[in-house]
Amino acid sequence: MRGQRFGGAAWAGYLTGAGVLMLVGVVAYLCVGATLAPRQAIDRTQHTLALLSEVRGELADAQRGEQTFAFTADEHYLEPYTDAAAQLPASLAALRDSIGDGTTQRATVDALDAAATGAVQDLGRAVTMIRTNGAVGVSPVVLGTAGTELLANARQHLDVLQGEQLAQLRAQQQRAADETATATAAVVGAVLLGFLLLTARAWWSARSAIVAAASVDAAPPVGADELWHAPLRVLLAEDEQVNQQVAQFMLGKLGHRVDTVANGLEAVQALRTTEYDVVLMDVQMPVLDGLDATRLIRADLPADRQPHIIAMTASVRVEDRTACRAAGMNDYLSKPIRFPELTAALTPLLLTGSDEPATEAATEAESSLAGVDRGADIRARMADISDGEPTGAERQLLARLLTSFNRRMPGGIDELAGHITAGDVTAVQHQAHALKGSATNIGVTGLAHLFAEVEANARVGHLPAGPDTVRAIRAEFGLTAPVCEDIAHQLVATG
Repeated sequence: MRGQRFGGAAWAGYLTGAGVLMLVGVVAYLCVGATLAPRQAIDRTQHTLALLSEVRGELADAQRGEQTFAFTADEHYLEPYTDAAAQLPASLAALRDSIGDGTTQRATVDALDAAATGAVQDLGRAVTMIRTNGAVGVSPVVLGTAGTELLANARQHLDVLQGEQLAQLRAQQQRAADETATATAAVVGAVLLGFLLLTARAWWSARSAIVAAASVDAAPPVGADELWHAPLRVLLAEDEQVNQQVAQFMLGKLGHRVDTVANGLEAVQALRTTEYDVVLMDVQMPVLDGLDATRLIRADLPADRQPHIIAMTASVRVEDRTACRAAGMNDYLSKPIRFPELTAALTPLLLTGSDEPATEAATEAESSLAGVDRGADIRARMADISDGEPTGAERQLLARLLTSFNRRMPGGIDELAGHITAGDVTAVQHQAHALKGSATNIGVTGLAHLFAEVEANARVGHLPAGPDTVRAIRAEFGLTAPVCEDIAHQLVATG
């Protein structure tokens, strides 16, 4: 009888422990699920804000290129307009996807699309007039007003959308904070309840719970072995508080660790005590400016502790950038800092482990895309665009499309790699979709196929677990770019 009673108590202890673990697990599962939706909403809103910034920049580039061409009649200065005209449809389409259907903002997006597209077309008509009649033969009134009203309307819609998205982002962040606090309280409450129940059993159940809790605490984070890029340790040297917050937000989104100082002297002192991979150095700061601070860092620190220093400057003059290089800076970013440029500057530093020879990566890409005839696909697409036999002016335009693709694609791939590094599934999906569209639009089918695979995997929550995917993309672009360049030269030569 004593043995039977002991066995019953033991089973009761087991059942109690199982029940408590189930309770904690269910509560934790529900709480984690409750916090995922706000996080996804925040990511989507942040992506929409980034797209709005891209559209604004492309409109500015289009106007700048047309105006410079109007003054100079030099085709070289028309490139910003040509690039913007080629990229704007994809940017607007991505923005429309990000906003989604059934929202009150959709009407504003439609109005923005019409105004932005109309403005670029008006600017294009002015360009055509200049090419036909020359800058002297075109009315200054026409050149001065080309697309102006539509551009103003587009920027007004951009301001409205940006304000609404920022307000939405603040509300989403508050909701996420509230739900995280509620979820934390619920999990803590469940754990305390479990502890009380287990303590009532006094012996085996309590001991089992302690061992289980210890094993859970000691377990490595899920997915830690899947990370293929360690975050960079970044020192941000910036005296203006708003600029600090913007840079911290961007760096945090990329998954990097950031320390912030307010002047060059503090930057020098921080580097004497702590090793950093990168320093984002504002050029103009109180106490000690960025140039003098960089000279001190290069003189004081040993070679094995020298960081990669990137200047942040509002100036675009060649002599100012030359001064940055002379002081010992490795690179520079123009203010205001934009997400694509920041990603492009930092991503090469993350890929230091990806030192596989380019020929091997190219071989892998060639084997996976063995059936792709790159030149034939691109030529067929050029024929589709021009409806058969292009005129001389159309050949020039097609050549510029190919040249623009070659120039813009490396930065786009860097941005995609940065989103993969940060683990941002939504951003990876949208960036892969945009790059796929750009490649498909000019017949680069092999590269489009690789982007489509990344997009499809991201849509179901899967990201590349290693660098092989980005290596294959870079290798395929390395094989495609010379083909695009050759076809562009042929188009110009026969035009």
